[in-house]
Amino acid sequence: MTIPRVTHDEILNYFTDGEYLERRQAHEERLEVLAQFKASWLTALGDAVELPPDTQMWKWISMSKWDISLLVHSLEDLRCRVKHGLDVRDPYGHAIRHFSAALARRVRGKYGPPTARKAA
Repeated sequence: MTIPRVTHDEILNYFTDGEYLERRQAHEERLEVLAQFKASWLTALGDAVELPPDTQMWKWISMSKWDISLLVHSLEDLRCRVKHGLDVRDPYGHAIRHFSAALARRVRGKYGPPTARKAA
C-alpha cells in the first residue's frame, strides 16, 4: 500500500479553509494585470520612455482601481506628449508626472472627485 503524496499547497489550503488557493489565484491575477500594463507601456512608448519600477506601476494600478483601460488611455496620452517633446532637463520625470496627471484626470472623470467617492 502506498501513501498518497500531499503537496504543500494542499496542506495550506486544508488549514486555511480554502482561502490559500483563492489568495494565490488573486495574486496571480494581479501579476497578470501588471504584465499587461508593462506590455502596453512597451507597445505604446517603446524606448522613448524607460519602463518605471514595479512599485510605481503598482501605485498607478491601484490608483486606476484595476481598470486597465484607464491605464492604456493614459499611455496613449503620454505617447502623444512624447511626440511633442518633454522637458530637456528631466524627460523621465516629466513623462512620469504627465502620465500620473493624465491617469488622475481619467479616474476623476470616471469615478468623480475623491470626496464624492468616499461619500458613496
